[in-house]
Amino acid sequence: ERRLLVSALFHLVMVMVGMWVIPLRVLIRRLHKMAVERDRLSDSNPLPPERIAWAIRVVSCYLPGTMNCLVQALATQSILARRGRPARVRIGVAKDEGGQLKAHAWVECEGKIGIGGVGVSQYTALPYWED
Repeated sequence: ERRLLVSALFHLVMVMVGMWVIPLRVLIRRLHKMAVERDRLSDSNPLPPERIAWAIRVVSCYLPGTMNCLVQALATQSILARRGRPARVRIGVAKDEGGQLKAHAWVECEGKIGIGGVGVSQYTALPYWED
């Protein structure tokens, strides 16, 4: 459990800093490249996506700047990919009561929402982006 929390911390910090210093498209490409180098624990210690999402949420409560849904979604996807579990970040848009556009990000893995699922039904999902 401690290793998972440390992994969540590492991925959240990496994504958060990455979003500050490089364009999002470049960050996503780098995360995909890192995912190719799978964790050595991935085969010996399979974790359900829900457990990874739990670790991301726990660490985000204590790490300033990581409560952003896109940061959490990218970090979750990165950990899942490194563990050999295909996952996709989805982004949805909707208008709030005042007519302002709002957006939300979540992760889909194995047909389920891994993180960011609260209120997803109010958003219209944008098409997947590809590298």
